[in-house]
Amino acid sequence: MPNVISGDSRRYFLVRARHPDELAQVLHHIEADSSIAIERRIRDSDGLETLVCSMYEAQAAQLRKRFAGSVIVEPDSPLTLS
Repeated sequence: MPNVISGDSRRYFLVRARHPDELAQVLHHIEADSSIAIERRIRDSDGLETLVCSMYEAQAAQLRKRFAGSVIVEPDSPLTLS
C-alpha cells in the first residue's frame, strides 16, 4: 500500500536513471509496487530510457530518497518557450 498523505493525488512523473544498470534497479522497485503505473517508456538516441509514471507525490519523494544521486524524479509538465 502506498504511503499517501491526506489530500495527495496521483500525478505523472518523469523517472530517469543516469546509467542503464541503475534503471534496472528502479524498474524492479517500481514493478514491485502495484500502485505505481509505468505509462510510457521513452528511449533516447543514447539508449537511455525515461519512464513516465503515475504515482503519488509521496511515492516520488521516496524514489528520490532511495535512489538519490543516481535517479532523477521530477513532475511531468508541458514544455514552454520563454
